[in-house]
Amino acid sequence: LGVESATTIRNIDSLTKAFGQTTQEAEATSNEIVRFGLSLGISASQVSEDFTEATPFISQFGDNAVNVFKDLQVQAQATGVSIGSLVSAIEGLDTFEGAAVAAAQLNAALGTSLNSFELLEAEGVDKIRMLQQNLQGAGVDFNSLNRFQRQFIASSAGLSSVEEAARLFSGSAADQADALRTNAQAQQDLDERRQLSLSIQEKLTNAAQAFATAAEPIVVVLDHIASAVQWLATSFGNWGATIAVASGLLGLFALKVGLITPLIHRMTTAIVTSTFVEKISNG
Repeated sequence: LGVESATTIRNIDSLTKAFGQTTQEAEATSNEIVRFGLSLGISASQVSEDFTEATPFISQFGDNAVNVFKDLQVQAQATGVSIGSLVSAIEGLDTFEGAAVAAAQLNAALGTSLNSFELLEAEGVDKIRMLQQNLQGAGVDFNSLNRFQRQFIASSAGLSSVEEAARLFSGSAADQADALRTNAQAQQDLDERRQLSLSIQEKLTNAAQAFATAAEPIVVVLDHIASAVQWLATSFGNWGATIAVASGLLGLFALKVGLITPLIHRMTTAIVTSTFVEKISNG
């Protein structure tokens, strides 16, 4: 899949030791992350490296960690802001002081209606979504703001530059991220159905092969019967065909019940042949 072995090993190690997964579960999760990244148009190596970078942050979310990472990845892909920058901004809003200061500053300067407690309790990318929605709800057009206002928003949101703020809060960044997530999930669902279909086809193929293997001895017997019928019918007429069919059917029955042996086969042939000889001798 184009993923560096060191990255894969590191992610498997984190999934087993930090997330409590078995090795098999960790491998499945790693593959799931790669498939999700591919559905977003991200290379397998890049999404794996992003997961490595995000692991120290997302590990706090336990069983929901992978979903938190997916949200981060969608936001990063939609806006072009790196995973590291998103995590840094989110962590800055993940304390009571940080959330309270950001909400108070933005509400006072731009007329937003941020609730500091809701901002604090929001998990992961939900904090970024709250900022996006509140700025849009207040009618704030980031591109029409002067440079001091832009700097103020970037600083209040815990971003390292105005460029990152512009990427996150300009236009319909939130809508783009939602649409990207929906499309990615639809693609992943399609891939999972395709894999299920392939699995069913594989099972049917294996079943057919198993049946063919089991039926092979019967096919061999039937082939011998056909050859014997043809030879005896040519040599002895209808009586020869009757003997061949009778011998073959007895042999097939013995095969079916698991009793066919060279001895039984010889006994069957001897009995039928002696009957045939007697019939010929009596005219």
